[in-house]
Amino acid sequence: MQTKLATNAPKKFTYKELSKATHNFSKENLLGTGGFGSVYKGVLSNSDYPSPIAVKKINATSSQGEREYLAEISTIGRLRHKNLVQLQGWCHDREQLLLVYEFMPNGSLDRYIGKEYLEWKIRYKILSGLASVLLYLHEECGNPVVHRDVKPNNVMLDSEYNAHLGDFGLARLLHNNAFVTTVVAGTIGYLAPEVSYTGRATPESDVYSFGMVVLEVLCGRRSKGIMEDNSLVDYVWSAYEKGLLLSCMDKKLKGEFEEEQVKRTLIVGLACLHPDQMLRPRMRKVVQIFMNPDELVMKLPETRPNTVCLSFSSSSPSTTTSTTTHGSGSNELLLYDSCHIGEI
Repeated sequence: MQTKLATNAPKKFTYKELSKATHNFSKENLLGTGGFGSVYKGVLSNSDYPSPIAVKKINATSSQGEREYLAEISTIGRLRHKNLVQLQGWCHDREQLLLVYEFMPNGSLDRYIGKEYLEWKIRYKILSGLASVLLYLHEECGNPVVHRDVKPNNVMLDSEYNAHLGDFGLARLLHNNAFVTTVVAGTIGYLAPEVSYTGRATPESDVYSFGMVVLEVLCGRRSKGIMEDNSLVDYVWSAYEKGLLLSCMDKKLKGEFEEEQVKRTLIVGLACLHPDQMLRPRMRKVVQIFMNPDELVMKLPETRPNTVCLSFSSSSPSTTTSTTTHGSGSNELLLYDSCHIGEI
């Protein structure tokens, strides 16, 4: 058992090895660029790694980038799940910070939303895999992990279009707490509304981000953010209230999908996007719905809920902040002392 764990452990590479593998980090090998650096395709001559690799080169000039690098090693290096991007190794050499991953030939999910065609079965498989790995992170990997940046750009697809969640630069171990408090981090459009006010990333905020990915994958269009006019969430909620959920589906599919499966999945997406984090489903429930067509789907309100309930620690034992979001995009911040907000 110990030998197997040692074999699977991330390996330390030299800068020279990774530079050679990527042809000195050439533009031809560039796969993409993010907030903390760039990712390159490479091939190692070492027979232990005959397959192509992806090398994430983090901006060495950024102290925040170094923190991201250390967080990613400490988090993803100990995790094992079929729907995680596997960390194969790392390098801290010549003031360079690099991470080595398995290569994903079909790139990120981002390239397919509203762009390249994916049939319904593949879309459903991608969402099922993403739900499965989030359940693992939240409940099954020992100390729970909050990813904090679940979005299509961080969902990589292998040769069979299986989803692999990657980029753990923003992830933090929860340890004995139910949340992590940092500066607000994440991506606009996928960021749960309560995180903007509290800075607390929780499993529930990951669930919210997952819900947005669900709508994007099914509708074939990107989110403009919940605060924007004619947002994707507005679009799907409007269709739900009119009993026309199927009208939201990506027109590229030309109606080639299982109608009941689509309806259930869209309802899951809307439930995950509930503005009250306490009323969002757990990922275990989501996985059960994806895996079992007889599993009861959650019940949605008849009309779209628009109140965010936030709890803060204060001298008053029951101080709750409620934020009401209006369709125009404006916010009204209301503070209620020693009160209970009713069901939405």
